[in-house]
Amino acid sequence: MANISGEEDGRRRSLGPLRRLYPYIFRYRKMVIGAIISLVVAAATTLALPMAVRRMIDHGFS
Repeated sequence: MANISGEEDGRRRSLGPLRRLYPYIFRYRKMVIGAIISLVVAAATTLALPMAVRRMIDHGFS
């Protein structure tokens, strides 16, 4: 069976490669913050859209 948890052979993945990107990310701090905010807004919209459609169908278009 496939291992979905992301761990292989009981080992945890290291964050070392991401830490090495810090100097490059720090240079574009505003752009990274904007990207994170955009991802949060997109995720919220993706979650809210089906609820809005359901409410529109349940209560009609009037």
